Amino acid sequence: MVQKLEALLRRLPASHPRRQEMADQLAKRMAGYKGELSIDYHLRPLLKKGYLILQAVELIAQNLTVAVQQGSNLETRSNMLLASLLAGIAFSNAGTAAAHALGYPIGAVGKSPHGECHPRGSNCEKNIWSN
Repeated sequence: MVQKLEALLRRLPASHPRRQEMADQLAKRMAGYKGELSIDYHLRPLLKKGYLILQAVELIAQNLTVAVQQGSNLETRSNMLLASLLAGIAFSNAGTAAAHALGYPIGAVGKSPHGECHPRGSNCEKNIWSN
Protein backbone atom coordinates (compact mmCIF):
# COMPACT_ATOMS: atom_id res chain seq x y z
CA MET A 1 0.00 0.00 0.00
CA VAL A 2 2.91 2.34 0.72
CA GLN A 3 4.26 1.88 -2.79
CA LYS A 4 0.82 2.48 -4.31
CA LEU A 5 0.36 5.70 -2.33
CA GLU A 6 3.85 6.88 -3.28
CA ALA A 7 3.10 6.23 -6.96
CA LEU A 8 -0.26 7.97 -6.67
CA LEU A 9 1.25 11.05 -5.04
CA ARG A 10 3.89 11.30 -7.78
CA ARG A 11 1.09 11.47 -10.33
CA LEU A 12 -1.44 13.66 -8.54
CA PRO A 13 -1.18 17.37 -9.25
CA ALA A 14 -0.46 19.57 -6.25
CA SER A 15 -3.88 21.19 -6.66
CA HIS A 16 -5.84 17.92 -6.48
CA PRO A 17 -8.53 18.18 -3.77
CA ARG A 18 -7.63 14.83 -2.17
CA ARG A 19 -3.85 15.13 -2.40
CA GLN A 20 -3.42 16.09 1.26
CA GLU A 21 -5.62 13.17 2.32
CA MET A 22 -3.40 10.78 0.34
CA ALA A 23 -0.24 12.36 1.76
CA ASP A 24 -1.60 11.95 5.30
CA GLN A 25 -2.48 8.33 4.61
CA LEU A 26 1.04 7.70 3.28
CA ALA A 27 2.59 9.31 6.35
CA LYS A 28 0.53 7.07 8.67
CA ARG A 29 1.36 3.93 6.75
CA MET A 30 5.07 4.80 6.62
CA ALA A 31 5.07 5.39 10.39
CA GLY A 32 3.46 1.98 10.89
CA TYR A 33 5.92 0.30 8.55
CA LYS A 34 8.91 1.89 10.27
CA GLY A 35 7.45 0.92 13.64
CA GLU A 36 7.17 -2.70 12.56
CA LEU A 37 10.78 -2.69 11.42
CA SER A 38 11.85 -1.16 14.72
CA ILE A 39 9.92 -3.71 16.78
CA ASP A 40 11.36 -6.58 14.79
CA TYR A 41 14.87 -5.20 15.24
CA HIS A 42 14.46 -4.95 19.02
CA LEU A 43 12.59 -8.23 19.55
CA ARG A 44 14.85 -10.48 17.48
CA PRO A 45 17.64 -10.65 20.13
CA LEU A 46 15.06 -11.26 22.87
CA LEU A 47 13.73 -14.27 21.02
CA LYS A 48 17.20 -15.79 21.07
CA LYS A 49 17.35 -15.32 24.87
CA GLY A 50 14.36 -17.61 25.35
CA TYR A 51 11.62 -15.31 26.66
CA LEU A 52 8.49 -17.43 27.04
CA ILE A 53 6.05 -14.96 25.55
CA LEU A 54 8.15 -14.53 22.42
CA GLN A 55 8.48 -18.28 22.05
CA ALA A 56 4.69 -18.48 22.26
CA VAL A 57 4.25 -15.79 19.61
CA GLU A 58 6.71 -17.54 17.33
CA LEU A 59 4.93 -20.88 17.73
CA ILE A 60 1.58 -19.25 16.97
CA ALA A 61 2.97 -17.49 13.90
CA GLN A 62 4.41 -20.75 12.60
CA ASN A 63 1.36 -22.93 13.28
CA LEU A 64 -1.89 -20.96 13.36
CA THR A 65 -2.72 -21.09 9.66
CA VAL A 66 -2.13 -24.83 9.38
CA ALA A 67 -4.00 -25.47 12.64
CA VAL A 68 -7.05 -23.67 11.26
CA GLN A 69 -6.87 -25.25 7.82
CA GLN A 70 -5.97 -28.78 9.01
CA GLY A 71 -7.65 -29.32 12.35
CA SER A 72 -6.58 -32.97 12.41
CA ASN A 73 -2.85 -32.12 12.22
CA LEU A 74 -1.72 -33.26 15.68
CA GLU A 75 1.77 -31.76 15.47
CA THR A 76 0.40 -28.31 14.68
CA ARG A 77 -2.27 -28.59 17.37
CA SER A 78 0.39 -29.67 19.87
CA ASN A 79 2.47 -26.62 18.96
CA MET A 80 -0.56 -24.37 19.52
CA LEU A 81 -1.17 -26.03 22.88
CA LEU A 82 2.45 -25.43 23.85
CA ALA A 83 2.14 -21.79 22.73
CA SER A 84 -0.91 -21.38 24.96
CA LEU A 85 0.95 -22.88 27.91
CA LEU A 86 4.01 -20.67 27.38
CA ALA A 87 1.85 -17.55 27.06
CA GLY A 88 -0.07 -18.46 30.21
CA ILE A 89 3.14 -18.92 32.17
CA ALA A 90 4.52 -15.64 30.82
CA PHE A 91 1.34 -13.70 31.71
CA SER A 92 1.15 -15.18 35.19
CA ASN A 93 4.77 -14.17 35.85
CA ALA A 94 4.25 -10.65 34.51
CA GLY A 95 2.18 -9.42 37.44
CA THR A 96 -0.78 -8.46 35.25
CA ALA A 97 -3.06 -11.41 35.96
CA ALA A 98 -5.47 -9.62 38.32
CA ALA A 99 -5.85 -6.51 36.16
CA HIS A 100 -6.25 -8.65 33.06
CA ALA A 101 -8.85 -10.88 34.72
CA LEU A 102 -10.92 -7.84 35.73
CA GLY A 103 -11.27 -6.95 32.07
CA TYR A 104 -13.68 -9.86 31.51
CA PRO A 105 -16.50 -8.83 33.89
CA ILE A 106 -16.00 -5.15 33.14
CA GLY A 107 -16.31 -5.88 29.44
CA ALA A 108 -19.42 -8.00 30.00
CA VAL A 109 -21.18 -5.32 32.05
CA GLY A 110 -20.08 -2.44 29.85
CA LYS A 111 -20.41 -4.37 26.57
CA SER A 112 -16.90 -3.23 25.65
CA PRO A 113 -14.18 -5.20 23.85
CA HIS A 114 -11.91 -7.00 26.31
CA GLY A 115 -8.79 -5.22 25.10
CA GLU A 116 -10.29 -1.79 25.78
CA CYS A 117 -11.59 -2.26 29.30
CA HIS A 118 -8.70 -3.26 31.48
CA PRO A 119 -8.54 -1.30 34.72
CA ARG A 120 -5.11 0.00 33.73
CA GLY A 121 -6.34 1.10 30.30
CA SER A 122 -6.98 4.76 29.57
CA ASN A 123 -10.38 4.00 28.03
CA CYS A 124 -11.68 1.87 30.90
CA GLU A 125 -14.02 4.36 32.55
CA LYS A 126 -15.26 5.76 29.24
CA ASN A 127 -16.02 2.28 27.88
CA ILE A 128 -17.84 1.11 30.97
CA TRP A 129 -20.16 4.05 31.35
CA SER A 130 -20.74 5.01 27.72
CA ASN A 131 -22.49 1.76 26.73
